Amino acid sequence: MDFNTGKIIKKFSLGNLLVIKGDFEDIAFAKDRFFMIESKGDVYEFKEGENGSFIEYKVYKTFLNSSNNVEGLCYDPSSNSLLLACKDSPGENFEKQKAVYSFSLGDMTLGETPKFLISHKDIKNNSEEGKFNPSGIARNPLTGTFFIIAAKGNTIIELSKDGRVIDQKDLPESVHKQAEGIAFKKDGTLFISDEGRSKTPVIVIYPLKK
Repeated sequence: MDFNTGKIIKKFSLGNLLVIKGDFEDIAFAKDRFFMIESKGDVYEFKEGENGSFIEYKVYKTFLNSSNNVEGLCYDPSSNSLLLACKDSPGENFEKQKAVYSFSLGDMTLGETPKFLISHKDIKNNSEEGKFNPSGIARNPLTGTFFIIAAKGNTIIELSKDGRVIDQKDLPESVHKQAEGIAFKKDGTLFISDEGRSKTPVIVIYPLKK
């Protein structure tokens, strides 16, 4: 998609003539490969295809499942890994927290314990347990910190490189109806995509303030 105009400039599909379907939640690009994540935790790997083509792909199963409800995916070049943000269950023994797991692109496996754990008490106005439910994650290329959005509560938080909450802002409800996707350009421009809630979905662009 050309973000300046909203025009779709290329479409291609996973599979061999039969389009692969799944509850895909996010997409990331790393070292000439694309990766997509299903809500049940499966990681799909593929190369860019020609317009209208069907392309080969690989699937990597993880121990995560639909109860974890993975919604966010981004690439972390400092660890050569994909970060998977769980909307729901963080896993056993991690109650009252939200988890971000790390999938190594070295051996293509998911780490057994979360890379980051976000405590409910570290999120402002989070009196209701589970109010902050991550729906997207991205790495800021200028700072190396990580930004996580949550559609529920219309919140965006910034995590330090070691996973500490260092900032939090409310997203304007007049602009964001259901923030589900987040990404950065190399120059720091922020993109947030919203589901339409029966209306037109949008991508909101936030240029970096000079």
